[in-house]
Amino acid sequence: MKYNFTNSTEDYKLNNSYFAIKIKSKREEKEFGAYLGAANIPYKTIFRGMNLFFVFHEKDYDNVKKEREHYYKEKNAQKINIRQRVTNTVYPFHNAIIISLLLLFFHLIVRKGGLFSKWFSAGAAHSQKIISGEILRTVSALTLHGDMKHLFGNITAIIAFAPLLSRETGSGWGWILILFSGILGNYFNALFHYSLNHQPHLSIGASTSIFGILGILASIRIRSGWQTDNKFREAFLVPIFALLALLAIMGISGQNTDIFAHLFGMISGVLLGIFLMRYHSKRTNILFQSICWIFFFLIILLSWIIVFA
Repeated sequence: MKYNFTNSTEDYKLNNSYFAIKIKSKREEKEFGAYLGAANIPYKTIFRGMNLFFVFHEKDYDNVKKEREHYYKEKNAQKINIRQRVTNTVYPFHNAIIISLLLLFFHLIVRKGGLFSKWFSAGAAHSQKIISGEILRTVSALTLHGDMKHLFGNITAIIAFAPLLSRETGSGWGWILILFSGILGNYFNALFHYSLNHQPHLSIGASTSIFGILGILASIRIRSGWQTDNKFREAFLVPIFALLALLAIMGISGQNTDIFAHLFGMISGVLLGIFLMRYHSKRTNILFQSICWIFFFLIILLSWIIVFA
């Protein structure tokens, strides 16, 4: 049968009570053809020049249009899911790498020219000074490291754990939680040591925040367990015992390890994860995540400016 094409707004109107729709690719031919087959809609495949068309009887026009809307809706949803998977897997890892490189670069600057003592004196988490009002030391101390071994140990943990959190919360909000778990952990650690013996206690390093990551991840697991009506053992005890095991394995080894900083960082992470849970759903909100990134860097930058003032 010969078809005469008459261009219309959406499709091609043919003679003999037929119409045609243009197929954009071989993949669409296969996928949309499967849709039509599942709906029991008969069609023919024809070529006109270099273009491929599906031809239908006009009585099936409404059904074809409906199936085509379903096909494109599902296809667009798949594209969105792919973009989200890329964002939730690749970019969080990249962000962890960038943060790690910034910590390395900062460490090299601090160590250059024998200036470490000056930076350490200004920015270390000194328990008495923190309790006396120099609260921003809880921020600056997170960026200081004693040596390369100390730094690379924390960088390894950041690359391993931070992307896991960012996939749940979005990168910007995830790093705000990481930062504040370290800040609270340093403050509680200073308060603990000050209350214990009023002797100065010094602490530096990002490990307080790293254990904060583990605490936040545990809180997400606990909340998820409650929402899915899991047993108490699965919803609460398993994440808590996992945290304690990680603390025992990672948090108490080493001669200069600050065990209580790790413990308080972990506790702070759990608390932040639970009480700020509603913001985790904004992980795909680009504006919200961007604002979080701006605040993240501003807090660190302004903290150093103020502690040096």
